Amino acid sequence: MSSSSSSLRALVVGGTSGIGHGIALALAKLGHNVMIAGRSAARGEQIVSELEEQSAAATHSFHPVNAFDLHSVRQLAQHASKDDSSIDLLVMTQGMATIQGYTPCPRDPAF
Repeated sequence: MSSSSSSLRALVVGGTSGIGHGIALALAKLGHNVMIAGRSAARGEQIVSELEEQSAAATHSFHPVNAFDLHSVRQLAQHASKDDSSIDLLVMTQGMATIQGYTPCPRDPAF
């Protein structure tokens, strides 16, 4: 993908650290619109500022999400699609493993 390609809309879940952060920065450098989703609002806003430094012409934002909580994931999906725009790139880099293992969210009707 080159920087001359048309601007895409990307959602990077887990973009507040690690590889997700790096991918979000690379997408911003290419001029794409990047939405970061993660648990830390403070870190998310910091990353959005970094993205704006890379590409002021594009639109960057943060939306909180807890990927363990399906209600939170549904809220993210509604937010991401609120203006009827499509998401061109979905990047899922959130960390899900813990030493204790996975604990289902009590709000999830599947459990």
